[in-house]
Amino acid sequence: MNQFIIVMLLASIPAFGKFGGGIAAELFKLSQRTLGIALHGATGVIFAVISIELIPRSFAASNPLLITLTFIAGGLFFILIDQFIIPKRSLVKDASVWAYFLQ
Repeated sequence: MNQFIIVMLLASIPAFGKFGGGIAAELFKLSQRTLGIALHGATGVIFAVISIELIPRSFAASNPLLITLTFIAGGLFFILIDQFIIPKRSLVKDASVWAYFLQ
């Protein structure tokens, strides 16, 4: 199988988990502590997949400079989106869960 397809499949696992967690947050009321623990656990899974599986395969399959630049661009895009979402949260009542889907 093409290494690019393998990388994309592995990258989609945390994305589906995050989406499922957002749906669960809509269905069940959890304490802030439980929600924080769940989000930290999900972040740990994402970092584990990135550091163990995706980055080494990406460097082997493509130009390391291109991979590094796209990783930095993704981080900058995340910061831009986060700066856009934070002021909008005060306009919508209980927008925290929906802002979760956009992060």
